[in-house]
Amino acid sequence: MIEWTAVKGAAGYKVYEGNFAYYDAKATSFELAGLTGNTLYTFQVSAYNNHGEGPKSLTVSGKTLTPPSPPGVVMGCKVKSVTSSGITWQWSSLADAEGYRLYREGIKVYEGNDMSFEDKGLKPETSYLYQISAYNVNGEGPILHLLAVKTGG
Repeated sequence: MIEWTAVKGAAGYKVYEGNFAYYDAKATSFELAGLTGNTLYTFQVSAYNNHGEGPKSLTVSGKTLTPPSPPGVVMGCKVKSVTSSGITWQWSSLADAEGYRLYREGIKVYEGNDMSFEDKGLKPETSYLYQISAYNVNGEGPILHLLAVKTGG
């Protein structure tokens, strides 16, 4: 948000980003939207009335924050146990994750915030390919492709 002090006799204000008049209104503040993250912007403000536009203010600069991102790659994922009809997975907690998704053959079999899951009802002596990812409010992180695991006999 950009704010400035009212100028006596002003009918309105223009906010410039470079040479582009970004905003034209009577208010003494302007909330910026649609800016690119991690980018430096420079602004100037001018007042105007029925006699014309006054000089632009001194330049004010600000850098936008890096936008939030999905979590990183799930680490420490391993098979905890294997039976003839199930495979139990375990993984390490990821600080920026709200939850985890485990996929078998590309189909989601688990979504939640536990760090382990037992995939039950599988066929004996059958290999299954798994993938895992973490997610948060900003989206799903990279999907880690795990090795194929074969159920017992």
